Amino acid sequence: NVKNIKLLAQIETEEEQRMLDFVNKIREDNKLRYRESQVARKLLEDLQVAKLYYFEEGQVNSYPKQNRSASKLRMRIRILAPSLGDTLIPIFDSFGSMVMFIRKYQDQDENDITEVFTSEYINVYTNDELDTERSGANLLGKIPIVYYSLNETVWNDVQPMIERLENLISNFADTVDYNGAPILVA
Repeated sequence: NVKNIKLLAQIETEEEQRMLDFVNKIREDNKLRYRESQVARKLLEDLQVAKLYYFEEGQVNSYPKQNRSASKLRMRIRILAPSLGDTLIPIFDSFGSMVMFIRKYQDQDENDITEVFTSEYINVYTNDELDTERSGANLLGKIPIVYYSLNETVWNDVQPMIERLENLISNFADTVDYNGAPILVA
């Protein structure tokens, strides 16, 4: 059950405990118990889904006291999926490691937005033109995406039976419609 996922760690120092508290606070702030269920549903629906990790301005005091710093950035998570209007294009090297991730979508003003994520940079293009205000170096040094995909639906094994049943029901409905109000009565 996704709702029962808990982080377990063998804590040896006070610093490790502070880090675990910090990670748990990020998980709580982003409602990861709910989000993981949403990711699982979108994966079954769309066969691909991604989680985008990003930072936004936030209150420093929202984190545990021992982890407060001069930074006011808060880590946030956004779920990306085709049914949410995203086109997801992961690019892997010959060893299966993601080297680039491309997300395409339309904003509220119906501009075509393309985001290109690599470990070195994050570039944002609006209508195929580089948006220099939103583009720049990737300070994390990692692609901030967790990508999930399935090759086929979980019901793929029974899909021929589903199509056969739907065809029978459709044909039966056509027969009922045709004979339900006969023109001639014998």
